[in-house]
Amino acid sequence: MSKKKTVTACVTSQKNCEKIILTAKDFAEKEGCRLEVLSIQKSGEMTKEQCEAIDYLYGLSKDNGAQMTVKFCDDPAECAISFLKKRRSGWIFTGIPGKDNSGFIKKVCMGVSGLLVSMISDDGKVYSCLNVGRNRVQAASL
Repeated sequence: MSKKKTVTACVTSQKNCEKIILTAKDFAEKEGCRLEVLSIQKSGEMTKEQCEAIDYLYGLSKDNGAQMTVKFCDDPAECAISFLKKRRSGWIFTGIPGKDNSGFIKKVCMGVSGLLVSMISDDGKVYSCLNVGRNRVQAASL
């Protein structure tokens, strides 16, 4: 891992994001890094279910020694880039993008050089890649 000392779990407002937090925690502990959890929500009102999920993930983060930050903005990638740079995060964990992919991971990689990205599948498999420069990504073994 890079000299940066923070691992960031990027989560949505879904309870099943717990696997992202727990997996990121395991890797952060192995690397001797601090764990942070980031959830970026679109500006505007959230549903009751989204609020309950965020509350659940906040409690899970706290129980696992992580600070959770919830940000509201209309450009999630730019918000994440700012957060990752400020926290000196060298590694992010996310879910696998779905069909309605917004390009979040690609945009974040383009904005944070040297970022290690690990994506967690629904069955818990971890897929990782390292951003080695603008538009250049290579597979990473963990």
